Order: sequence, then structure tokens, then C-alpha cells
Amino acid sequence: ANALHKNPLWPVVPCHRVVCSDGSFGGPKKAAEDRRKSVAKEGVPIKNGKVKLSNIVLY
Repeated sequence: ANALHKNPLWPVVPCHRVVCSDGSFGGPKKAAEDRRKSVAKEGVPIKNGKVKLSNIVLY
């Protein structure tokens, strides 16, 4: 998490796409909500506030 927080190359290095293993957006509530909005804009499917994970496709 600290590496994501200190990423000097955002958005070139898309750390906003990192999610927890259950598809949720960890971290502080505001940061998690901002990341959720960013990936939603990119077309990543989100259901109940979590990325819809797939065994076939990784984003």
C-alpha cells in the first residue's frame, strides 16, 4: 500500500487498478472511492462496490 501511495508516475503506472483479492478497494475510504470511480470510468465491471473478478480475464 505504501508503494501505491508514493507512486510518482501515476497515472502512467496505473496503481489505481490494484484491488484486494475479494475485488474490494482497500485503504482509506476516500482513496478507495476515488479508485473505484477511476476503474469504473475505464469500463471495469463493478458490482456492490467491488470489481467483478474473473478467472479468465484480468484487467
